[in-house]
Amino acid sequence: MARIWTENEKKYLIKKYPLQSAETTAKKLNRSTVSIIRKARQLGVSIYFENIHASTIAYAFNIEIGTVKKWIENYGLPCNRIVEKNFTRYNIEPEKFWDWAYEHKDIINWSKYKSKSILPEPNWLNEAIQSYHTP
Repeated sequence: MARIWTENEKKYLIKKYPLQSAETTAKKLNRSTVSIIRKARQLGVSIYFENIHASTIAYAFNIEIGTVKKWIENYGLPCNRIVEKNFTRYNIEPEKFWDWAYEHKDIINWSKYKSKSILPEPNWLNEAIQSYHTP
């Protein structure tokens, strides 16, 4: 019989799975790797490691990457710029993105956000989405 997942285990999985291997998470929670992967999929958790690209944020909000670049240049969205031959890549830590987004709720179209696309999601996100009114 399968062991029931506790709320603490789920919280740990949501927080740590994007940052570490399934094997490490499995050892920490005393579960099988298959169990960890299956539960992560059920919870909509994916592996982004420590940074996501600006294009991931654009996808998450169904916007052009130019809008994300505008957030970086004009509104101070924190990022690490990696300059390569002919282009610049913008890497963003998800938690820093959410801190920034909280302070800039008024410039984000929350109705377009694809749930579980930038993890870990903050507690205030659902309220921001529900209270958003299209201008």
